[in-house]
Amino acid sequence: MNKKYLKIIHLLSTNCRTSIKEISKEIKSSQQSSSYLLKRIRKSYLRGFTTIVDAVRLGYTNVLVGINFRTSNKDKIKEIMDYLVSNNSIIMIQETSYGVDLLLEYCCNNLSAFNKQHIDMLKRFQKEAKTKFVFPIIVKHKFKRNYLSKKQEYGDIALCGDRRVVILSENEQKIVYALVKEPTATYTRLAKLTNISIKTVIKLKKNLEQKNIIKGYSCYPHLANAGIKRAMILIKPADINDLDKIIAYGNNNKNIIEVTKIIGEYPMMIIIEAFSHIDSIKNLRENFDIIDYRMANIINIKKESFLPLPEV
Repeated sequence: MNKKYLKIIHLLSTNCRTSIKEISKEIKSSQQSSSYLLKRIRKSYLRGFTTIVDAVRLGYTNVLVGINFRTSNKDKIKEIMDYLVSNNSIIMIQETSYGVDLLLEYCCNNLSAFNKQHIDMLKRFQKEAKTKFVFPIIVKHKFKRNYLSKKQEYGDIALCGDRRVVILSENEQKIVYALVKEPTATYTRLAKLTNISIKTVIKLKKNLEQKNIIKGYSCYPHLANAGIKRAMILIKPADINDLDKIIAYGNNNKNIIEVTKIIGEYPMMIIIEAFSHIDSIKNLRENFDIIDYRMANIINIKKESFLPLPEV
């Protein structure tokens, strides 16, 4: 990809609601040219856009699950995938090439609700799929995709964790769900989706951001088309006190885009993206004493969201 493509993807990853005017200024092109490039990027290099919502603030619990297929039948695997994509409680689906076949992230009202959802799926496909691991998520740290840009911008969006649950008004709920459904929607479009005046939409959106319910707007790439290599590493450091140090390390490493504390055999998961192969575990071991790890190459992001949409 050329430099302008990279700049646009970086801008959209930082804020997918960035206007054409702002994009054109950043890449030093006309708005017409920027609009054309944006259309090409959306069509070829991006899978979708996301509104980053801290679901724990709304009373949800997130759980990371690894799934392995018991079958190689393509039709049956497609049936499983279609079911998972349509499952409202599953907000993330990542396909991998080894170690585990699928990485899922559930977002449910509580662990009991998660267990019911997951058991229902296993019963439905008991001959075709099995659980590899289950890790409740404690806190997730998302970092900027600095590998896309020469200019390094550091920042940490913290999700989950120990949060006070808030109750949203009916109109606030409408705005949140409209933005989850259409992250790049204009204010006019949001007003139409919610049947709320534009003036009120603007005010409520700003309030939701100030309350840290909505923490940002981003995108996720088409890994193959964009030439991006993505990997997941589950790690067990020798010293539990290193967990916070690894989070700080991740924030300063241009290829680490996410560090998540989890409950289980491995207390931490790291997501890495790059345009070329990097020996991620070697780099980590040079800085920390890692006694055990598990890796998986992610080949496709099938679904990414941060909040389940209400059932219709």
